[in-house]
Amino acid sequence: TTLHLLYGVVVGEDKLLTRRDVAERLGVSINTVSAFVYSGKLPCYKLGPNTLRFTTEQVEVFHRE
Repeated sequence: TTLHLLYGVVVGEDKLLTRRDVAERLGVSINTVSAFVYSGKLPCYKLGPNTLRFTTEQVEVFHRE
């Protein structure tokens, strides 16, 4: 089992997803994923100014709502 640490916090066992991964899962564009993030609808981890990562759980919860 591999646990991912982000800023010293365990975020789960699944791999962290990119915007492209999330776009494919949701059937939307990468720009739409970014819009969801910046509107506060989709939580993520910011690793840098243009680097966002998502857990599978974050995406699944968003998709159900």
